[in-house]
Amino acid sequence: MNKNFILSLLMFCLVLTSRASADHLEGDQLAKGRVEHIFCGVNVYKTNASEAIKIYGKPTTIEIVPLKDSVYPPAGDKNYIWKKPGLKMELYTGFYIEHQKTIESVASGVDVWGEKPRGQIGVTGQGLVLGDSIAKVEKIYGKKFYKNKNVNSGLTYVEVQWQDGTQLMIDFNRNEKINHMQLAAETE
Repeated sequence: MNKNFILSLLMFCLVLTSRASADHLEGDQLAKGRVEHIFCGVNVYKTNASEAIKIYGKPTTIEIVPLKDSVYPPAGDKNYIWKKPGLKMELYTGFYIEHQKTIESVASGVDVWGEKPRGQIGVTGQGLVLGDSIAKVEKIYGKKFYKNKNVNSGLTYVEVQWQDGTQLMIDFNRNEKINHMQLAAETE
């Protein structure tokens, strides 16, 4: 079976089961500027897990999440988790096993939680960092994005999406400062 097809199928399943399950934004909400593909030094279209491990060292935890009713068993998601003081970073990949060899995709997404960056952790390729305000989001990516305030918690959520399907999800704390970001590749 074609390995590119299988990896594409797995990445599609990953999106369906991951935290990056946001709907596609309408054309008038799509960001018009330079597309963001890099977060925490990871290109969500090119960087593989071993390259991320070279940057950040051995992960604190690796979670393997088998896909239920996989079309091509065994297959699933592989989540690499690094915990640093005040920060948590997760890198997502998909995998399948063929002839007793694990075939793993490049990173499809990176999540970071924390109040301020540490080195590259919590920094996008265009310079948005944990702790920044929505004004900085607008300065870097423009004003074309989806914004919502949770009626129960009062917390703000922003989603920046580009024409190529890449999504940057941003959560703000009560002081309207970024405390979580996720960059996810288009995988359909």
